[in-house]
Amino acid sequence: MVEQTLDPAVLRGWAAREALISRGDGLAARHLLSRAGFAVAETVLALNRVFLPHRELKWQRHLLSGLTVAPAQLTDRLDQLVSSPLADAFQTAEQLLADTVQLAETNSGADLTDFRTELETHRPALDPPSGYGQAT
Repeated sequence: MVEQTLDPAVLRGWAAREALISRGDGLAARHLLSRAGFAVAETVLALNRVFLPHRELKWQRHLLSGLTVAPAQLTDRLDQLVSSPLADAFQTAEQLLADTVQLAETNSGADLTDFRTELETHRPALDPPSGYGQAT
C-alpha cells in the first residue's frame, strides 16, 4: 500500500517546481503541491493502518491528528502546502515528503528508491518557445 501511495508518478512535474514558481504558474504549482499532500496523508494513514473513509480526505485535521507514525507537525505542514507562498510551500513539501519516505522505509520495508530519485530531481527553468501562447 505504501509503495502505491508513494508511486513516482505522484511527482510528475516535480523536477520543474522551480520553473513553475519562476513563471508564476500558480495553478500547476498548487496542483503538484496538492498531489504531494495527498501522497503524504495517504501514506501516513497506511502506515497507521487507518482506512481513508472518503477519497477527498474530508475532516483532514481530525483524521490525521494523533497518529502514532507521522512526520512532526503533520497537519500544520499540510496546511502550509496550500496557504504559504509557492517557494515556501515547495520547501515544506520537499521536507515533508522526505520525512514521510523515511518513516515509510523504517516502518514498512517498502522499496521507495524510484520515489526518492524523483523527489531529488531538478531541472532548470526554460523560456517559452517562440510564439508560445499567441494567437495564430
